[in-house]
Amino acid sequence: MLEKRYYQGNLFKNNQESLRNVQGKGWLIGNFDKFIEEDPRKTDVLELKYWKFLKGNNFAHSTKTHCSVTELTIVFTGEIKGFVGDDIITLKGGDFILIHPKTVNNLVKEVVRSADGITIKVPSDSKDIIKIKQC
Repeated sequence: MLEKRYYQGNLFKNNQESLRNVQGKGWLIGNFDKFIEEDPRKTDVLELKYWKFLKGNNFAHSTKTHCSVTELTIVFTGEIKGFVGDDIITLKGGDFILIHPKTVNNLVKEVVRSADGITIKVPSDSKDIIKIKQC
C-alpha cells in the first residue's frame, strides 16, 4: 500500500481539534509529538498555526525570540499592536511581517480589533524558542 503523501484538512475544524492538545496547541502542521510519524502533517520543514484574538479577552502572548527559526505572520482581519526589536508596530487585515531569527518580538501586546491570521515558522523546531519575561 502506498504511503499517503498529502493531507487535506479544514482550517477551522483542524484548529478546534488542535486547541484541545497540550503540546503544539493551535499548530496545524509541524514537527510536534501530537502527530504520529506517518501523519503527513508531521514535518520538520515548517510549522503552520491559525490564530484568533478577540478584543476584550484577557490573553498572555509571550515575548520571545528564536535562535534559528524565521517567522512569517499574516493578518487576515482585525488589528493588533505589538513590537519587533525596538519598533512598535500595528498590523491590520492584509498586512504581513517577516521576522528573522534572534529578533525579540511580541506581535500581540494589544488587540485593537478582533483579529485572525496565520503564522508560519521555518524550519519546524518546537524547542527553538526563548521566552522573555518583561518586568
